[in-house]
Amino acid sequence: MRRAIGLSFALVWVAGSQAEREAKPSVEIMWKKLDLSHGALDAIALDDFEALEAYASDLVTLSFAGELNVGGAETYRQKSREFREAAQALGRAARERETEAAALAYVDLTLRCLSCHREMGERPRK
Repeated sequence: MRRAIGLSFALVWVAGSQAEREAKPSVEIMWKKLDLSHGALDAIALDDFEALEAYASDLVTLSFAGELNVGGAETYRQKSREFREAAQALGRAARERETEAAALAYVDLTLRCLSCHREMGERPRK
């Protein structure tokens, strides 16, 4: 089962346009965030709190990197802060070994992604 989940995530990663990911660093960062969020979901499902904390930490780090690659858009910086707060909540839930809190933080993280992409009008292309 875990192998099937991992394979499906790998296929989603490969499905994204390599040219698009290489076109600008911010696109690569978005794909990395997506990959990490998939890993976080896997960790939640398996109660792997150590892995979940690592995924959350990496997501927080990437939220800072993403801000540097967007031409100073205040809206994006605000959305990035909201995403970072959700990733930090995910990390706290992992440290506290709270599966339900982690699941809720993951949903919040996902909603933050969707809100930003809707607001910014950009979505990764396949």
